[in-house]
Amino acid sequence: MQVPSNCGKYGGGFRGGSSLSSIPLKEDMKSKDTIIELDCGHIAMTYTALASLVILGDDLSRVDRDGIQNHIRLLQCEDGSFYSSVGGSENDMRFVYCASTICYILQDFSALNIEPAVKYIQKSISFEGGLGQGPFQESHGGPTFCGIASLYLMGKLEALNHLQKEKLVRWLLLRQNTEEGGFNGRPNKPADTCYTYWVGATLKLLNAFQFVDKKLLVNFVLSTQDPITGGLGKYIGVNPDGMHTYLGLSGLSLIENNSLDFELNPVEPSLNISKRAFKHLRDLHEKWKQC
Repeated sequence: MQVPSNCGKYGGGFRGGSSLSSIPLKEDMKSKDTIIELDCGHIAMTYTALASLVILGDDLSRVDRDGIQNHIRLLQCEDGSFYSSVGGSENDMRFVYCASTICYILQDFSALNIEPAVKYIQKSISFEGGLGQGPFQESHGGPTFCGIASLYLMGKLEALNHLQKEKLVRWLLLRQNTEEGGFNGRPNKPADTCYTYWVGATLKLLNAFQFVDKKLLVNFVLSTQDPITGGLGKYIGVNPDGMHTYLGLSGLSLIENNSLDFELNPVEPSLNISKRAFKHLRDLHEKWKQC
């Protein structure tokens, strides 16, 4: 799924799937340049591909690491944020996180200009204490995770001062709905299974997960399970789906000694992969150092 580096600036990253490679539909789209332009990688798919390979125990030896770095280098904006693809897109905190995870997995931050990326994250902190997708935007659980995890992976958590961390932790803890027990993504919203991970993992990275009411959280997540088909839904009584099932279980795996009737492999909160996969990645990093 990796677009070959010989495709120039459009190469290096990963596609989402083989069905996404370009097929010319009109006569005027059959030039090689047009096909390559439509067949570029996507930063989120590149992160997903690398994470999946690590989870599967691959050694990443077949990955064109230099090609990925060249691809990432072309996606950073002047304000420190990232586009999703070379062809142009929105630029926000999601893609800052993707760039950070890619560089961490490859153990090469040369393609990421860290200083403006950190400033972008700092400017995205709202008056409430959480982070938005960008400066002057509403605090939200998803981009808050993306921003804090990015700082963690870049080794720049100290960019947040003491007051900022206090306000952030307070805002995150207030996301737990005392009636439903789960986390919501922003004020005045119902609890949602996926924020079990987005909010929970952020608190874990900030060493503040111990303040969560874990019993309430577990009860909420399990209450969204479909008793017939299995799987977890967004809310209670909603049809289950893969994303909420995965993120709900990943969030529960952050709880130590949760007294559940089933075992969960613990998750590395910064990368959203299992601790087992994370150990494999760290072993790869040590191996690369010796080369």
